[in-house]
Amino acid sequence: MEEGEDELDAIVGAALKGMVSSGASSAKVGAFAASFRDEVATILGRKEAPVQAPDLLELVTQAVQNALGASGVQLRKRQAPAKRIYVECNGRATSVSIPAEMLLKIDTVTGGRKQTVQALRDIARSVPGSVENRSEWVRQRALLLSEQSAEASSHH
Repeated sequence: MEEGEDELDAIVGAALKGMVSSGASSAKVGAFAASFRDEVATILGRKEAPVQAPDLLELVTQAVQNALGASGVQLRKRQAPAKRIYVECNGRATSVSIPAEMLLKIDTVTGGRKQTVQALRDIARSVPGSVENRSEWVRQRALLLSEQSAEASSHH
């Protein structure tokens, strides 16, 4: 054995002897013996520290983002949940999906959710017959209504 090995064995042996004399269980002594030798060798500079395994999920995520960015593809952010409101336009039943955040803004203008739903139904009843996309027309008017709350709060 080399002199370095003897020194390493002496340090680990002394540590084990101390654990045994303190009453440590054989399971603890065994676990300690298995890991402590490498740790001491690293501390003494006789062994390089083990290389941490890379986070594969992080690497793959970064690679995908780089590839999409290089190709010019824009990542879409998840949209806020929308609530479907059932309305009638020109005597025809339809539904309009209104983003939850927009509904909350309209609630502040109208005074509550019941009033908001009624306002949206009133808007839907006023859709001109020539409009092809009735839901979008109602959604645009709802956006204007929600912006009134922003204007009202900025004047206070």
